[in-house]
Amino acid sequence: MNEIIRKNADETLRYFKEQEVKIKIISGDNPLTVYNVASECGLSDKKYIDARILLTDSALKEALKEYDIFGR
Repeated sequence: MNEIIRKNADETLRYFKEQEVKIKIISGDNPLTVYNVASECGLSDKKYIDARILLTDSALKEALKEYDIFGR
């Protein structure tokens, strides 16, 4: 099974990178699955975490500093 990635995803993500936009991905899918799809779009340098373990506001604030992909 594969996810369908939009044809212009690479171009769009490249534009954001050129504009120095920090990309964060929030998904209801498994964080490893989201990471794998993001990697196909050239975002293999991103770190992922299962957001279900972030039980406090302070845990979320700290995770936002370190992680880019948040899954369920």
